[in-house]
Amino acid sequence: MLKVAILLPSLARTGPIFVAHKIVENLKHEVDFTVFYLDKIEHLPFDCKTVKISFFENINFREFDVIHSHMMRPDLYLIYHQASLYTKTVTTFHQYIFQNFKYTHNAVISFIIKKLWLFRIYKLNHIVCLSKGMKDYYNKKKFIPPFQIFIMA
Repeated sequence: MLKVAILLPSLARTGPIFVAHKIVENLKHEVDFTVFYLDKIEHLPFDCKTVKISFFENINFREFDVIHSHMMRPDLYLIYHQASLYTKTVTTFHQYIFQNFKYTHNAVISFIIKKLWLFRIYKLNHIVCLSKGMKDYYNKKKFIPPFQIFIMA
């Protein structure tokens, strides 16, 4: 059975966490999931093993076939711990990241996050977008090599 680690910022009831929750619900009979999360926000129960971790805690991901991260801190966690050196990594872009950071923070913070995150995202194996429009947007901006970007079906 395929073993997949899902890495989340928390188990909060937010859109990106619901996406991960749906993946687990739809594939739990075919895939052995373990959900790792960083913040002690535990509003959404998962029907699989869940493990609270800290950003600086090093997890041995070698037992997993794939690590699927959602959002910036989990992506940075994988990069910081170099998990992609021995396990396939996938991240999901749930939104137009930099426009959202512009609205919630400001243009300067958005620009810095964009440069830092995208510089480091090259270390991950694949990126999944939630729509064709989002995939086209990221391809057009040439933020990420197009061979890395897929659409979630």
